[in-house]
Amino acid sequence: MNWGWRIFILYTSFISFMLVMVYKCTQQNIDLVTENYYAKELKFQDQYQRMQNSRATGMQLGIEFKPENRLLAIAFPSQVTGQKVTGEVFFFRPDNKKLDYSVPVELASGNLQQIDCNKMARGLWKVQVKWNAGDTGLYEEKQVFIP
Repeated sequence: MNWGWRIFILYTSFISFMLVMVYKCTQQNIDLVTENYYAKELKFQDQYQRMQNSRATGMQLGIEFKPENRLLAIAFPSQVTGQKVTGEVFFFRPDNKKLDYSVPVELASGNLQQIDCNKMARGLWKVQVKWNAGDTGLYEEKQVFIP
């Protein structure tokens, strides 16, 4: 085989490799964090104010994953006892938005809410709690790893 055929095979191999790489790149799923990113960005001031309220009032949550029974325990502060507590717990999966979901805040006795994590996929989750104690808007966020 002479050098002309070797150059032809080299160029053909390179072009084939590039075509395969272009095909694979077009098959990648590219998810934005949120579909309406700009509208959500404009509402960030409300979220920031809620975070400031949490720090200023000392009403911060205790968010803990208990691997022995696969429960996420959210401990609300004792200051909310007797107040109307409403809100939403949002589970955000950074790598796959199809797994995101939310549950309403429902306090049991002792200012504790437990959420079953058996149906949740393994991996890193962001738990975002947007809640109201009386008229005060509060927000807390924590990363949790589900094994």
